[in-house]
Amino acid sequence: MGTKSRLRELRKKSGHTQQDVANYIGITQNAYSYWENGKVKIDYESLQRLANYFDVSLDYLLGGEEEKKSVMERPTTEIAEKYQHLFFDADFVKIAKVYDSIQEAVVKGILVGYFLAAAKANGVDTSIVGY
Repeated sequence: MGTKSRLRELRKKSGHTQQDVANYIGITQNAYSYWENGKVKIDYESLQRLANYFDVSLDYLLGGEEEKKSVMERPTTEIAEKYQHLFFDADFVKIAKVYDSIQEAVVKGILVGYFLAAAKANGVDTSIVGY
């Protein structure tokens, strides 16, 4: 399945109109229709915005199999959409990297907590780990 079929599928599944998606991307409904019908190629930045809009990976949007973005794939693109206008480019890149690091640490902490709780539930002594 190619990008054009995937766009139509995602849009209909989400219940949005071509105009809704076009407004989000910042193009006309007619231009979006050309994308959805495969008449015009989509630039990379717009592909990224479409992936964000539909909450899917670029790979899935381009015809791959994995639909949802992984947890670690989300932060920079989501924060960029909301806050990029507040920072100079160099500052924004630094802030986005710090945000990514913090989120990664939180995810790792959740995983460690889960595994320690599972170990304790199975009678494993976790005092050596400090928890």
